[in-house]
Amino acid sequence: MSEPAEERQGTGARRRRQRSKGGSRAALAARSQGASQGKKTLSQGKAQGAARSQGASQGKKTQGKTQGKTQSRGNGRGAQNAQRPAAGRASAQHAAATSVVPSGGAPPSAHDLVDAKNEERRRANGARLRVLAAAAGALPAAAVGALVGVVVGVVAGAVVAAVVFVGLAYAACAASLWLALRLVGGAPVPPGALAALENQVEGLCSTLGVAQPKLWLVDDPVANTCALAGRRGRSLLVVTSGLLSRLGLIEMEGVVAHELVHLKRRDAAVSALAVATAGVVAWVSGRDALVHLAVGRGREYETDQAAVLAVRYPPGLHDALASMGGQPSGQDSPFRGRRWAATRWIWIDPMLGAPERPAVGELDATTVRVDALAQW
Repeated sequence: MSEPAEERQGTGARRRRQRSKGGSRAALAARSQGASQGKKTLSQGKAQGAARSQGASQGKKTQGKTQGKTQSRGNGRGAQNAQRPAAGRASAQHAAATSVVPSGGAPPSAHDLVDAKNEERRRANGARLRVLAAAAGALPAAAVGALVGVVVGVVAGAVVAAVVFVGLAYAACAASLWLALRLVGGAPVPPGALAALENQVEGLCSTLGVAQPKLWLVDDPVANTCALAGRRGRSLLVVTSGLLSRLGLIEMEGVVAHELVHLKRRDAAVSALAVATAGVVAWVSGRDALVHLAVGRGREYETDQAAVLAVRYPPGLHDALASMGGQPSGQDSPFRGRRWAATRWIWIDPMLGAPERPAVGELDATTVRVDALAQW
Protein backbone atom coordinates (compact mmCIF):
# COMPACT_ATOMS: atom_id res chain seq x y z
CA MET A 1 0.00 0.00 0.00
CA SER A 2 1.32 3.32 -0.92
CA GLU A 3 1.90 6.05 1.59
CA PRO A 4 -0.88 8.35 0.47
CA ALA A 5 -3.28 5.51 0.88
CA GLU A 6 -1.98 4.80 4.38
CA GLU A 7 -2.14 8.43 5.25
CA ARG A 8 -5.67 8.65 4.00
CA GLN A 9 -6.52 5.52 5.96
CA GLY A 10 -4.90 6.91 9.10
CA THR A 11 -6.65 10.17 8.70
CA GLY A 12 -10.02 8.39 8.36
CA ALA A 13 -9.25 6.27 11.42
CA ARG A 14 -8.42 9.39 13.41
CA ARG A 15 -11.61 11.02 12.23
CA ARG A 16 -13.60 7.95 13.19
CA ARG A 17 -11.95 7.87 16.61
CA GLN A 18 -12.66 11.56 17.07
CA ARG A 19 -16.21 11.05 15.99
CA SER A 20 -16.46 8.13 18.35
CA LYS A 21 -15.02 10.20 21.18
CA GLY A 22 -17.29 13.10 20.32
CA GLY A 23 -20.30 10.81 20.30
CA SER A 24 -19.21 9.35 23.57
CA ARG A 25 -18.77 12.78 25.04
CA ALA A 26 -22.14 13.90 23.70
CA ALA A 27 -23.75 10.77 25.06
CA LEU A 28 -21.99 11.29 28.36
CA ALA A 29 -23.11 14.91 28.45
CA ALA A 30 -26.61 13.84 27.56
CA ARG A 31 -26.56 11.21 30.25
CA SER A 32 -25.31 13.68 32.85
CA GLN A 33 -27.88 16.23 31.74
CA GLY A 34 -30.61 13.57 31.96
CA ALA A 35 -29.41 12.56 35.37
CA SER A 36 -29.50 16.15 36.58
CA GLN A 37 -32.94 16.58 35.09
CA GLY A 38 -34.02 13.35 36.78
CA LYS A 39 -32.70 14.64 40.06
CA LYS A 40 -34.59 17.92 39.54
CA THR A 41 -37.74 16.02 38.65
CA LEU A 42 -37.28 13.79 41.68
CA SER A 43 -36.77 16.78 43.95
CA GLN A 44 -39.78 18.47 42.38
CA GLY A 45 -41.82 15.29 42.88
CA LYS A 46 -40.75 15.15 46.52
CA ALA A 47 -41.66 18.81 46.94
CA GLN A 48 -45.04 18.22 45.35
CA GLY A 49 -45.58 15.16 47.53
CA ALA A 50 -44.68 17.15 50.60
CA ALA A 51 -47.08 19.90 49.50
CA ARG A 52 -49.83 17.33 48.94
CA SER A 53 -49.20 15.77 52.34
CA GLN A 54 -49.18 19.20 53.97
CA GLY A 55 -52.38 20.16 52.15
CA ALA A 56 -53.95 16.89 53.19
CA SER A 57 -52.96 17.45 56.80
CA GLN A 58 -54.28 21.01 56.66
CA GLY A 59 -57.47 19.77 55.05
CA LYS A 60 -57.90 17.19 57.79
CA LYS A 61 -57.29 19.84 60.42
CA THR A 62 -59.73 22.22 58.73
CA GLN A 63 -62.30 19.46 58.34
CA GLY A 64 -61.80 18.47 61.97
CA LYS A 65 -62.21 22.04 63.12
CA THR A 66 -65.29 22.47 60.92
CA GLN A 67 -66.80 19.23 62.19
CA GLY A 68 -65.96 20.27 65.76
CA LYS A 69 -67.62 23.63 65.31
CA THR A 70 -70.60 22.04 63.60
CA GLN A 71 -70.86 19.45 66.36
CA SER A 72 -70.55 22.11 69.06
CA ARG A 73 -73.19 24.22 67.32
CA GLY A 74 -75.41 21.20 66.97
CA ASN A 75 -74.94 20.37 70.62
CA GLY A 76 -75.72 23.99 71.54
CA ARG A 77 -78.84 23.99 69.39
CA GLY A 78 -79.85 20.69 70.84
CA ALA A 79 -79.46 22.07 74.32
CA GLN A 80 -81.49 25.13 73.35
CA ASN A 81 -84.16 22.93 71.79
CA ALA A 82 -84.15 20.80 74.92
CA GLN A 83 -84.54 23.89 77.06
CA ARG A 84 -87.37 25.37 74.97
CA PRO A 85 -90.07 22.88 76.06
CA ALA A 86 -89.06 23.40 79.68
CA ALA A 87 -89.20 27.16 79.23
CA GLY A 88 -92.57 26.82 77.51
CA ARG A 89 -93.89 24.71 80.36
CA ALA A 90 -92.57 27.20 82.88
CA SER A 91 -94.24 30.08 81.00
CA ALA A 92 -97.53 28.18 80.85
CA GLN A 93 -97.35 27.38 84.56
CA HIS A 94 -96.58 31.02 85.35
CA ALA A 95 -99.48 32.22 83.20
CA ALA A 96 -101.82 29.76 84.87
CA ALA A 97 -100.66 30.85 88.31
CA THR A 98 -101.02 34.55 87.56
CA SER A 99 -104.51 34.01 86.13
CA VAL A 100 -105.68 32.54 89.45
CA VAL A 101 -103.50 34.35 91.95
CA PRO A 102 -103.69 38.16 91.99
CA SER A 103 -100.64 40.41 91.97
CA GLY A 104 -100.54 40.41 95.76
CA GLY A 105 -99.74 36.69 95.72
CA ALA A 106 -102.81 35.51 97.69
CA PRO A 107 -105.96 34.05 96.12
CA PRO A 108 -109.05 36.27 96.30
CA SER A 109 -111.14 35.77 99.40
CA ALA A 110 -114.91 35.44 99.55
CA HIS A 111 -115.12 39.05 100.68
CA ASP A 112 -113.11 40.19 97.65
CA LEU A 113 -115.45 38.31 95.36
CA VAL A 114 -118.50 39.81 97.07
CA ASP A 115 -117.04 43.32 96.79
CA ALA A 116 -116.49 42.76 93.08
CA LYS A 117 -120.06 41.51 92.72
CA ASN A 118 -121.38 44.53 94.64
CA GLU A 119 -119.52 46.89 92.33
CA GLU A 120 -120.78 45.04 89.27
CA ARG A 121 -124.34 45.24 90.58
CA ARG A 122 -123.92 48.93 91.36
CA ARG A 123 -122.91 49.69 87.77
CA ALA A 124 -125.78 47.59 86.43
CA ASN A 125 -128.22 49.48 88.64
CA GLY A 126 -127.00 52.77 87.21
CA ALA A 127 -128.07 51.56 83.78
CA ARG A 128 -131.33 50.21 85.23
CA LEU A 129 -132.15 53.60 86.72
CA ARG A 130 -131.67 55.28 83.35
CA VAL A 131 -133.95 52.75 81.67
CA LEU A 132 -136.69 53.22 84.28
CA ALA A 133 -136.46 57.00 84.03
CA ALA A 134 -136.69 56.79 80.24
CA ALA A 135 -139.67 54.44 80.50
CA ALA A 136 -141.45 56.92 82.77
CA GLY A 137 -141.37 59.62 80.09
CA ALA A 138 -141.40 57.68 76.84
CA LEU A 139 -145.06 56.69 76.50
CA PRO A 140 -146.61 60.03 77.63
CA ALA A 141 -144.11 61.98 75.52
CA ALA A 142 -144.93 59.89 72.45
CA ALA A 143 -148.68 60.38 72.97
CA VAL A 144 -148.45 64.14 73.52
CA GLY A 145 -145.98 64.60 70.66
CA ALA A 146 -148.20 62.68 68.26
CA LEU A 147 -151.22 64.80 69.19
CA VAL A 148 -149.32 68.07 68.77
CA GLY A 149 -147.84 66.83 65.52
CA VAL A 150 -151.26 66.17 64.07
CA VAL A 151 -152.69 69.51 65.19
CA VAL A 152 -149.73 71.86 64.73
CA GLY A 153 -147.00 70.11 62.80
CA VAL A 154 -144.34 67.42 62.88
CA VAL A 155 -141.54 69.71 64.08
CA ALA A 156 -143.64 71.15 66.88
CA GLY A 157 -144.74 67.66 67.86
CA ALA A 158 -141.15 66.44 68.06
CA VAL A 159 -140.11 69.43 70.19
CA VAL A 160 -143.03 68.97 72.57
CA ALA A 161 -142.37 65.24 72.82
CA ALA A 162 -138.72 65.86 73.74
CA VAL A 163 -139.66 68.42 76.40
CA VAL A 164 -142.31 66.13 77.90
CA PHE A 165 -139.90 63.17 77.88
CA VAL A 166 -137.13 65.02 79.71
CA GLY A 167 -139.56 66.62 82.16
CA LEU A 168 -141.29 63.37 83.11
CA ALA A 169 -138.02 61.45 83.41
CA TYR A 170 -136.64 64.08 85.76
CA ALA A 171 -139.88 64.25 87.73
CA ALA A 172 -139.94 60.46 88.17
CA CYS A 173 -136.41 60.48 89.60
CA ALA A 174 -137.10 63.46 91.85
CA ALA A 175 -140.44 62.20 93.20
CA SER A 176 -139.67 58.47 93.36
CA LEU A 177 -138.75 58.37 97.03
CA TRP A 178 -141.71 60.50 98.07
CA LEU A 179 -144.16 58.36 96.08
CA ALA A 180 -142.70 55.10 97.40
CA LEU A 181 -143.03 56.33 100.99
CA ARG A 182 -146.64 57.29 100.31
CA LEU A 183 -147.37 53.70 99.31
CA VAL A 184 -145.33 52.18 102.14
CA GLY A 185 -146.78 54.45 104.82
CA GLY A 186 -145.23 55.06 108.23
CA ALA A 187 -143.28 57.98 109.66
CA PRO A 188 -139.66 58.94 110.41
CA VAL A 189 -138.15 57.74 113.70
CA PRO A 190 -137.08 60.57 116.04
CA PRO A 191 -133.37 60.48 117.01
CA GLY A 192 -132.79 58.24 120.06
CA ALA A 193 -136.23 56.59 119.90
CA LEU A 194 -134.74 53.29 118.74
CA ALA A 195 -131.26 53.59 120.25
CA ALA A 196 -130.37 49.89 120.00
CA LEU A 197 -131.30 49.75 116.34
CA GLU A 198 -129.46 53.00 115.63
CA ASN A 199 -126.26 51.65 117.21
CA GLN A 200 -126.53 48.42 115.25
CA VAL A 201 -127.08 50.28 111.98
CA GLU A 202 -124.14 52.58 112.68
CA GLY A 203 -121.78 49.67 113.34
CA LEU A 204 -122.82 47.74 110.23
CA CYS A 205 -122.54 50.86 108.09
CA SER A 206 -118.89 51.12 109.13
CA THR A 207 -118.37 47.46 108.25
CA LEU A 208 -119.97 47.71 104.82
CA GLY A 209 -118.78 51.22 103.96
CA VAL A 210 -122.27 52.68 103.59
CA ALA A 211 -123.57 56.10 104.64
CA GLN A 212 -125.91 55.73 107.62
CA PRO A 213 -129.57 55.89 106.53
CA LYS A 214 -132.46 57.50 108.40
CA LEU A 215 -134.89 55.18 110.18
CA TRP A 216 -138.53 54.96 109.08
CA LEU A 217 -141.14 53.07 111.13
CA VAL A 218 -144.30 51.44 109.78
CA ASP A 219 -146.77 50.53 112.51
CA ASP A 220 -147.88 47.09 111.39
CA PRO A 221 -147.71 43.61 112.98
CA VAL A 222 -146.21 42.11 109.84
CA ALA A 223 -142.45 41.51 110.30
CA ASN A 224 -140.85 43.10 107.25
CA THR A 225 -138.29 45.69 106.18
CA CYS A 226 -136.98 47.44 103.05
CA ALA A 227 -134.52 50.14 102.02
CA LEU A 228 -135.30 53.15 99.82
CA ALA A 229 -133.09 55.87 98.39
CA GLY A 230 -133.62 59.03 96.38
CA ARG A 231 -131.67 61.90 94.93
CA ARG A 232 -128.77 63.69 96.63
CA GLY A 233 -127.80 60.64 98.69
CA ARG A 234 -130.95 60.51 100.80
CA SER A 235 -131.57 56.96 102.05
CA LEU A 236 -134.03 55.33 104.46
CA LEU A 237 -134.21 52.03 106.32
CA VAL A 238 -137.88 51.11 106.71
CA VAL A 239 -138.80 48.70 109.52
CA THR A 240 -142.16 47.56 110.85
CA SER A 241 -143.17 47.39 114.48
CA GLY A 242 -143.79 43.66 113.98
CA LEU A 243 -140.16 43.20 112.95
CA LEU A 244 -138.85 44.94 116.08
CA SER A 245 -141.05 42.89 118.36
CA ARG A 246 -140.40 39.52 116.72
CA LEU A 247 -136.65 39.48 116.06
CA GLY A 248 -133.79 39.29 118.53
CA LEU A 249 -130.49 41.14 118.32
CA ILE A 250 -128.70 38.49 116.24
CA GLU A 251 -131.56 38.06 113.79
CA MET A 252 -131.91 41.84 113.47
CA GLU A 253 -128.22 42.09 112.63
CA GLY A 254 -128.65 39.82 109.60
CA VAL A 255 -131.73 41.73 108.41
CA VAL A 256 -130.05 45.14 108.75
CA ALA A 257 -126.96 43.88 106.90
CA HIS A 258 -129.23 42.67 104.09
CA GLU A 259 -130.82 46.12 103.68
CA LEU A 260 -127.49 47.93 103.88
CA VAL A 261 -126.18 45.76 101.03
CA HIS A 262 -129.18 47.00 99.02
CA LEU A 263 -128.02 50.56 99.73
CA LYS A 264 -124.44 49.74 98.76
CA ARG A 265 -125.55 48.26 95.44
CA ARG A 266 -128.02 51.08 94.68
CA ASP A 267 -130.85 48.55 94.81
CA ALA A 268 -132.68 50.96 97.14
CA ALA A 269 -132.72 53.71 94.50
CA VAL A 270 -133.97 51.21 91.93
CA SER A 271 -136.73 50.13 94.36
CA ALA A 272 -138.03 53.68 94.78
CA LEU A 273 -138.00 54.41 91.03
CA ALA A 274 -139.57 51.03 90.23
CA VAL A 275 -142.45 51.79 92.59
CA ALA A 276 -142.88 55.24 91.00
CA THR A 277 -143.01 53.78 87.46
CA ALA A 278 -143.94 50.09 87.26
CA GLY A 279 -145.73 50.37 90.60
CA VAL A 280 -148.30 52.65 89.01
CA VAL A 281 -149.13 49.90 86.51
CA ALA A 282 -149.33 47.37 89.35
CA TRP A 283 -151.59 49.72 91.29
CA VAL A 284 -154.04 49.91 88.38
CA SER A 285 -153.88 46.28 87.24
CA GLY A 286 -153.25 44.55 90.54
CA ARG A 287 -150.43 42.52 88.94
CA ASP A 288 -146.91 42.86 90.36
CA ALA A 289 -144.85 41.01 87.71
CA LEU A 290 -143.71 44.25 86.11
CA VAL A 291 -142.43 45.58 89.45
CA HIS A 292 -140.44 42.36 89.97
CA LEU A 293 -138.93 42.73 86.52
CA ALA A 294 -138.08 46.38 87.17
CA VAL A 295 -136.16 45.72 90.40
CA GLY A 296 -134.46 42.62 89.00
CA ARG A 297 -135.17 38.95 89.55
CA GLY A 298 -133.00 37.06 92.03
CA ARG A 299 -131.64 40.17 93.76
CA GLU A 300 -132.95 39.17 97.23
CA TYR A 301 -131.18 35.83 96.99
CA GLU A 302 -127.89 37.47 95.99
CA THR A 303 -128.20 40.07 98.73
CA ASP A 304 -128.63 37.32 101.35
CA GLN A 305 -125.31 35.79 100.33
CA ALA A 306 -123.48 39.12 100.58
CA ALA A 307 -125.11 39.99 103.92
CA VAL A 308 -124.12 36.78 105.71
CA LEU A 309 -120.52 37.26 104.59
CA ALA A 310 -120.58 40.75 106.10
CA VAL A 311 -121.85 39.61 109.52
CA ARG A 312 -120.13 36.19 109.32
CA TYR A 313 -123.09 34.45 110.94
CA PRO A 314 -125.56 32.94 108.43
CA PRO A 315 -127.92 31.49 111.08
CA GLY A 316 -128.92 35.01 112.11
CA LEU A 317 -130.46 35.91 108.74
CA HIS A 318 -131.72 32.34 108.32
CA ASP A 319 -133.69 32.48 111.56
CA ALA A 320 -134.95 35.98 110.78
CA LEU A 321 -136.37 34.95 107.39
CA ALA A 322 -137.84 31.77 108.90
CA SER A 323 -139.79 33.86 111.45
CA MET A 324 -141.03 36.49 109.00
CA GLY A 325 -144.72 37.04 108.28
CA GLY A 326 -147.69 38.03 110.37
CA GLN A 327 -151.23 39.19 109.79
CA PRO A 328 -151.65 42.66 108.23
CA SER A 329 -153.35 45.19 110.51
CA GLY A 330 -156.24 46.24 108.24
CA GLN A 331 -157.29 47.54 104.88
CA ASP A 332 -154.85 50.45 105.13
CA SER A 333 -151.89 48.11 105.66
CA PRO A 334 -149.16 48.34 102.98
CA PHE A 335 -149.29 44.54 102.87
CA ARG A 336 -152.79 44.41 101.40
CA GLY A 337 -154.47 45.15 98.10
CA ARG A 338 -153.07 47.54 95.54
CA ARG A 339 -150.39 48.94 97.82
CA TRP A 340 -149.01 45.46 98.27
CA ALA A 341 -149.03 44.82 94.51
CA ALA A 342 -147.11 48.06 93.89
CA THR A 343 -144.47 47.51 96.62
CA ARG A 344 -144.25 43.74 97.13
CA TRP A 345 -140.86 43.11 95.52
CA ILE A 346 -138.99 45.82 97.43
CA TRP A 347 -139.51 44.10 100.84
CA ILE A 348 -137.13 41.54 102.33
CA ASP A 349 -140.03 39.07 102.61
CA PRO A 350 -142.18 39.36 99.47
CA MET A 351 -144.17 36.27 100.49
CA LEU A 352 -145.24 37.50 103.96
CA GLY A 353 -143.99 34.24 105.37
CA ALA A 354 -146.36 32.21 103.22
CA PRO A 355 -145.28 28.54 103.24
CA GLU A 356 -146.76 27.70 99.82
CA ARG A 357 -144.47 26.20 97.23
CA PRO A 358 -142.99 28.95 95.01
CA ALA A 359 -142.74 28.82 91.24
CA VAL A 360 -139.79 26.89 89.81
CA GLY A 361 -136.73 29.13 89.56
CA GLU A 362 -138.13 31.83 91.87
CA LEU A 363 -134.98 32.59 93.87
CA ASP A 364 -136.56 35.54 95.66
CA ALA A 365 -139.10 33.32 97.40
CA THR A 366 -138.50 33.37 101.16
CA THR A 367 -138.63 29.59 101.57
CA VAL A 368 -136.00 29.08 98.84
CA ARG A 369 -133.65 31.59 100.51
CA VAL A 370 -134.16 30.00 103.93
CA ASP A 371 -133.18 26.60 102.51
CA ALA A 372 -130.13 28.13 100.84
CA LEU A 373 -128.95 29.78 104.06
CA ALA A 374 -129.38 26.48 105.91
CA GLN A 375 -126.57 25.04 103.73
CA TRP A 376 -123.95 27.51 105.05
